[in-house]
Amino acid sequence: MRTGVVLAVLLATAMMTEAYRKKPLCEMCENLIKKVDEVLEKGGDVEEAVDEFCRDDVPSFLVEYCEKIISKNLKYIIEKLKEHDPPEQICTDIYLCAA
Repeated sequence: MRTGVVLAVLLATAMMTEAYRKKPLCEMCENLIKKVDEVLEKGGDVEEAVDEFCRDDVPSFLVEYCEKIISKNLKYIIEKLKEHDPPEQICTDIYLCAA
């Protein structure tokens, strides 16, 4: 009986650790994707919006990383949003969220 309880606690801890570990970059990515989607729907300037997002909505230590994500993946992100892929899937595809 004790072994089962210990195993359950270890499994729960491992699952929580994985969720916590991926969270900051995954959340940043999903918020970025949502921002791009909003701008596309309104017909706004996507590049200006994502630059503003990285500058204003991301912790200072992630700004450069945010800009790199955009420069590397913006065309892909726009393409996938036009195909109606959800932010979670897009971020998983570009390796910022766990599968």
